[in-house]
Amino acid sequence: MLWWTRVNGAVADYGEAELSVRYLRVRLEDLCAAPKRTVRTLFEFVGSEAPMKPAVREVMTPPSLGRWRERPEAEVARVTALGEDALRRFGYLSPS
Repeated sequence: MLWWTRVNGAVADYGEAELSVRYLRVRLEDLCAAPKRTVRTLFEFVGSEAPMKPAVREVMTPPSLGRWRERPEAEVARVTALGEDALRRFGYLSPS
């Protein structure tokens, strides 16, 4: 969690500060849950008029997605506490 927090935070900081409106954050979970909508958002963001269907067909949910749910509750609570601020920032926890 500490590595995830550091790396994703650094990328987001850079994107927000240096790229501004040229930065779009996309969560893997959102892409996998709603590929058509997310790909449409991506294509609109980059101004692409390419057909979306081939890109949508390429979206595959990795087996590792959501595997944290298989961990013991106490472990998830400890890990969540370590990354609480970043988890909120990226929409995995509700704002406090």
